[in-house]
Formats: sequence, C-alpha cells, structure tokens
Amino acid sequence: MGVQPEDLAPPTRDESGHWSLIICPQTRGVAAKTGAMGDSVVLDCKWQQWMTPLWAALAGPPRGKPVWTFACPELTNQFTETCSQLGAPAVPYMMRRSGPSIDRALQFRPLDEVRKRGRWASRKSVVRYEKAARLSKAWHDLPLASQRRCEALDARLEELLLRGAGCGARSTARRRRGQYVGDFFAGEGGVARAGRRLGVPVRTLEVRTNTREASDPQVT
Repeated sequence: MGVQPEDLAPPTRDESGHWSLIICPQTRGVAAKTGAMGDSVVLDCKWQQWMTPLWAALAGPPRGKPVWTFACPELTNQFTETCSQLGAPAVPYMMRRSGPSIDRALQFRPLDEVRKRGRWASRKSVVRYEKAARLSKAWHDLPLASQRRCEALDARLEELLLRGAGCGARSTARRRRGQYVGDFFAGEGGVARAGRRLGVPVRTLEVRTNTREASDPQVT
C-alpha cells in the first residue's frame, strides 16, 4: 500500500519491455516483512498487458506520495463487499494463493520463478500456497449465475480501469477485433431483463419498421 510513483520503473529498449515494481526501496529505509529491501517484480502478467498505460499514469506526478488514496482497511472492506455481491465470498489475501496457482495452472511460469516472484524463501513454502487444482474446483463450486457475472465484469475490466485512470480505452478495440463481442436478440425486453439479473452489461435499442407493428419492439 506504500507504493509511490518513483517505485514504478518503465521498460527499457534492451530488456523485457515490461514495467517493473521496486518493493521497499533502500532509499526509503523501510524493510518488507522478511527484512528485505530493494526487491523488484516485473509486471508481465500475460492476460493484463493492457495495463501498461495504467502503470504510466500511476508513475506520474506528484512524486513522494503513495499512489493510492485509500488505506488497507478500506480496500479490504470494499473488496469483501464486492465479492459478496458477486456471490463469490473472498478476502484480498486469497490472491496470495490464486496468483501462483493461476501461473502454474496455465503454465505461465516454472515453480522457481513463481517462488522468486512471491519472494518465498524455499520451494516448500511456495508449494504450500500453489494449489492449481483447488483453484479450478473453487471456480466450479460457484453458482452458474455468479460465474457468468464474474466473466461479464472481467470482460469490462480493461475499459473500467483505463477510463477511471484517464487513459482511455483504445486498446480495447484492438484486443476485441475479430473476437466475440455480443449477441443481438429481437423481442420485447425478456432477454435484457434476464441478462441484467445475471450482472451482464446489456443495452437495448428500440427499432420500428414498416413491416412489423408492435407496441414496444426492441433489439437487445
């Protein structure tokens, strides 16, 4: 929570091309829980490459102050409340398990790299946290409506975060080109109402033609 703009290091031409985060810089004199200072993490999450403009925005002025305007208790309360509304009860610390579990389940990183990224001292420690099979079971244990709502919100995450940071959402159009975007339904609002109950973003458009007489024709 104490991340400051200067802790975010932009990519260089001769390296990975990803932003990096410096954890507990030595110049600040505050060590992490393990006593380490000056560790770094490459922000190279494969399914969130669109976050590059966000890192640039957070690294901007003013310097010397935390990038977050809220404290950890506020984050925990909001996170817990939102997950409860989604029908997927969770707390932020669960990401300590889900992060390495996703990396291993999708074979994004070898175990040693996962260990270094999570700053675990031994392989035994990271194995205790990495539970790829359990991650899959937890997802399938969710009610279908909760799964669909989570998927719908995940599809909008890029747009919401980038617009909220004033970065625009130009990358969204590029990422979705040639991919599934949505379905169209003609009727009188039944599909729209069902979609909203599941938390799916729905837009309705009233269409009137000369070939059909109806009191409230719609396209959803």
